[in-house]
Amino acid sequence: MADTPPPVLAFAAVAVTRASKPGLYADGAGLYLRVSRNGSKSWALRFTLRGKPREMGLGGLTKVTLADARKKAADARLLLSDGRDPLDLRQEEDAKRIKEEKLAAARGMTFEKCAEAYIAAHEPSWRNEKHKQQWRNTIATYVAPVFGKTPVQDIDLNLVMKVIEPIWNTKRKPRGGYEGGSKSFSIGRKFGAIDGAKIPHAGAARWTNYSQPGPN
Repeated sequence: MADTPPPVLAFAAVAVTRASKPGLYADGAGLYLRVSRNGSKSWALRFTLRGKPREMGLGGLTKVTLADARKKAADARLLLSDGRDPLDLRQEEDAKRIKEEKLAAARGMTFEKCAEAYIAAHEPSWRNEKHKQQWRNTIATYVAPVFGKTPVQDIDLNLVMKVIEPIWNTKRKPRGGYEGGSKSFSIGRKFGAIDGAKIPHAGAARWTNYSQPGPN
């Protein structure tokens, strides 16, 4: 059933409190108080832009007073007078805010936290228990002491090389094999998997020049 607006009459604050019958109550200039069937109340601004009727929610009465609603409606009407859609502007601002929040969260994400999240997400698919433990051991032993507490956004190739370089010549396999190269390459691949935004796992071959130098 469509809402049927009553005659346009400016509200008094007390009228907002007393309104109880479900429907729309007009304050004027397109501002309405909507009372729902469950008794909740919210503000809405109705307007027409480029021949199309639109409605913009301005918030619930528990958080937005009559004065606040009128101010929001007035701001929206100023935008409309310039030919701008307040709904489009709100969506742009929301998208910008969400992006900034994600960036802030990323800046606060340390490598240790990122690694733990990656392992937790992928561990169920790793059937080899030894493989699971190797991931944690490698990061805890070689990576965490160097940049485990560093935000992921601040990690660059130089930091990663501080982990890899000391391993190159410290581990040798029996019969002349070279374990350090494979270990450092493994760390490089793990880092690439965890921090795909900075060093994509798909480009792990870039580590070859650094992590498989062979014995001196």
